[in-house]
Amino acid sequence: MNRIRRGIRRDSFRDQCREFVFEILFEAVWKIITFIPRLLFRLVKGIFDN
Repeated sequence: MNRIRRGIRRDSFRDQCREFVFEILFEAVWKIITFIPRLLFRLVKGIFDN
C-alpha cells in the first residue's frame, strides 16, 4: 500500500513539473510572438514618420 501511494505522489509531482515547464515555455513563446509585431510596427511607424 505504501509503495503505491509513494508512486502516485511521485507521478503527480512529475506532472506538476511538466505543467510548470510547459507554462513557462508557452509564456516565453507568447511574449516573443506578441513582441515581434510590436517591434515591426514601431519600426514601420518610425520610417513613415520621417
